[in-house]
Amino acid sequence: VLAREGGSVRIADPVAADRIAAFALPVVETYRLVALALSEVTRRIPITPLEVTLRTFAMHDRLYASGEARFPESRNRSAIGLALRAFATLGLLEP
Repeated sequence: VLAREGGSVRIADPVAADRIAAFALPVVETYRLVALALSEVTRRIPITPLEVTLRTFAMHDRLYASGEARFPESRNRSAIGLALRAFATLGLLEP
């Protein structure tokens, strides 16, 4: 997809780059929605993964209706679980 030219990088296959973006952007948006949903929770209060999922769904619905969330695919239970695991691995959440 990308090609190096000296010290820079150029897109060698724009169609492939568009396909990757179509897959990656909803996932990134899901991670952002999970972070926003978690930011509404008071620190040190235990919250279950199901509650995070429900809060993220609600956050998605609000932001999608207002146009701030662009992808209906970002309302995805599996991606929310992956985001929670990634945040825990990074030390952003306590197990």
